[in-house]
Amino acid sequence: THTYDPKYYNLAHSLPSDIGVLVVAYNRPHYFKEVLDSLAQNPESQTLPFFFVLDGGPDATQKENIELIEQSPIKYKEVIARPYNYDCGKNIIDARRFMFDWCGFQKVIVFEDDMVVSPQYITLLLNLYAWAKREYDNVGAVQCINHCYMDRETKELYLDLVE
Repeated sequence: THTYDPKYYNLAHSLPSDIGVLVVAYNRPHYFKEVLDSLAQNPESQTLPFFFVLDGGPDATQKENIELIEQSPIKYKEVIARPYNYDCGKNIIDARRFMFDWCGFQKVIVFEDDMVVSPQYITLLLNLYAWAKREYDNVGAVQCINHCYMDRETKELYLDLVE
């Protein structure tokens, strides 16, 4: 696991919300900008803390992604730039552990660097979670997805754009 700055230890206890937003990214600044822009349209981008965990290594575009984060109107932004490439799976798992175990958040909303969302996505997600907790006693996670209504031929035009 990564060694984290002690300033983040139990950080959630000093914040007004027990919810943190985690955005895990590696490269693709052109696409990452779309993700940031979509997240910034959500009202929660002005009230919740956003943590950006950027995988590193010689081929990483951390500098470009950090510049995009700094330009974003998201109010509370923290960037953790890894010194080397953890790889996708390990980066995501360790970033989640960081949010829960190190920072002490009770709830974490996780985004990867290819998730462009609607301006109401975070509100919908929080409302879905609140409803699920009222209705059931064993809810640990909720997720909202959108069905892609493109026909097969149109989808195939975009397959080479996915990395």
